[in-house]
Amino acid sequence: MADSDFHYCQIRINKGKGRKDRIVPFPQTFKELLSMHTDSRFGEKEASGLSV
Repeated sequence: MADSDFHYCQIRINKGKGRKDRIVPFPQTFKELLSMHTDSRFGEKEASGLSV
């Protein structure tokens, strides 16, 4: 999940529609849910580099 920025609430999409890279904002209320998903999917050790 190196393509997530919890501080600025943004996710980077690589080669999305039209093969373009995009930075997509997500709502502040989604931050905790995304953080919990990241921890459960990648483990706390790998996700510890992300700023929550």
